[in-house]
Formats: sequence, C-alpha cells, structure tokens
Amino acid sequence: MEVSKIIVLARKHLAANPANELSARICLADAVALSDKGDFESSKVRALKSLAYSVGILSPVYARASGTDKSSSLSALFNGRVPKRVYTGRAKCCRCGCKGTYHEKGSVGYSRAMTKLVRGVAGGLAGDDLGNCIDFEFGNDRAICVYFD
Repeated sequence: MEVSKIIVLARKHLAANPANELSARICLADAVALSDKGDFESSKVRALKSLAYSVGILSPVYARASGTDKSSSLSALFNGRVPKRVYTGRAKCCRCGCKGTYHEKGSVGYSRAMTKLVRGVAGGLAGDDLGNCIDFEFGNDRAICVYFD
C-alpha cells in the first residue's frame, strides 16, 4: 500500500485506542514530516507504527496496510482461539506474577508482546500448546505466554 494511503488510515484510526493515542499521534507526525522530506520508506515505517498503536497488529486494517496478513497467521498459530492476555517475564518459574507481568488485551504491554511474538514466529519461533495457553520461550530465560481462557 502507498505511504499516503497508510497515513490516511492512520489519521482515520487515531482515536481507536485512547490508551495509545499520544504514541500514535507522535508516530503519525513523524510519518508526515518524513513524507514531506521525500523519505517514503521511513515514513511508511512510522505510519505503520502509528496504525499499530491505534488498531493493533492483529487488526485486518493493519494487515492490509502492512501488506502482510499477520492476523491470519497468528490465528492459525492459535488454532482459531482468541488471546485474552499475555504473560511476559521469566520462562522457567511459576506464573503467579512475581517474575513477570500479565498484560490484558488492549494494553500497551499486550501490543508490545504480540509484536515481539509476530516477529519471533516469522523467524521460526515455535510455542508449546498447553491447552489454555501457548508458551513461547526466548533467549536468556524469557517467555511470552498467550492465555485464551
């Protein structure tokens, strides 16, 4: 998709997620300034980042704008289940929250964890399906666990 169209989409969806609206506005302002300077590649990156803050990387709007259907690839990975929250923190420990943090859907932490997960899965990362969750372990004893209950 052209940069100008992504910028229009980002403007349209600025207020979609009030918790992330300021970050989305900053990214959009960067995108417009870069586009005005003729740096369309960097402008596209910032416009997509704005859109990610507004609608999330799992949104069909983001998938269409970025040219990758990440939402369907994660949906296939999750076997059609819809994530409710994610855990980020130590991998090999209890999940009471003492060694990590739980992020609810729609929060900044949730968006960041899902972005990291999309990149990891694209790079070949696999998770352990434990029924009510899928656990993804990264280097240095770190994990992202996606819960569906």
